[in-house]
Amino acid sequence: MQQTVVFVGLTVWNRLNPDQQAMVVRAMERGAQRNPGKIAEIAKTFNRIDLFCALSYSVPKGREACDPISKSVTEPKRQQ
Repeated sequence: MQQTVVFVGLTVWNRLNPDQQAMVVRAMERGAQRNPGKIAEIAKTFNRIDLFCALSYSVPKGREACDPISKSVTEPKRQQ
């Protein structure tokens, strides 16, 4: 159920009001507790991995999808 809400919600994300967007994020968080890899895959499909990576859930599986984001944020760019 959460996967469907996340998929549809991200499809129409720009047309949702803030309360509706929050509902989609809550569904994403619940879905990530059961199947983080699938929720990360859906988020990547819609180029919204940032939403997935901002979730605070305890299951570490699926967090590897956030590694490139966290590295780009935490690692300073090297001067050439």
